[in-house]
Formats: sequence, structure tokens, C-alpha cells
Amino acid sequence: MDPAKYKYNCPGERQVQVEFNMTPEQVTLAGLWEKAPAYALLAFSFLFLGVCLAIGIFKRASYLLARTDSARACAGCAAICIVNSSHRC
Repeated sequence: MDPAKYKYNCPGERQVQVEFNMTPEQVTLAGLWEKAPAYALLAFSFLFLGVCLAIGIFKRASYLLARTDSARACAGCAAICIVNSSHRC
């Protein structure tokens, strides 16, 4: 069979008109959903680090307070000892 001798005739081709046009891409959140766990872990780690540093920097050091309080107590005690010689510091 020689295809050059026969012309292809499809009646459905005239009834159905199919066009393939390029449409713009739809905006999706797929990229965000793929990267969301990494961003969440990164945010949690920086938040945890920030809280730890804030606690370490701004927490009142109890050993410093104990020394200053005892120094204040001794200063007050020294004044009492000067007035009352029977009091021991």
C-alpha cells in the first residue's frame, strides 16, 4: 500500500476543533510546602539559640548577688559591731 496514493480523510476532524494554546502557569504553594519544614527547623533553632543567649546574658547571677548581699550585710554588721562590741560578725 502506497500512502502517497491515498488521501487520509477523517470526518471527525471537521467536527471537533481541538486547539493547544499555551496558558500561563498557575501560582502554586508547592515550593513553599516543600521548603516549609526546613524553614520551620531553622526558625526554631534560631529562636532557641536566642532564648538561651538572652537567659544567659540577662539572668541575674546568683553568685554575684550572694557576694554583694553578704558585703552589704557585713557593712551593716560592721556598723553594729562598732556600736555594740558584744555582737559578732
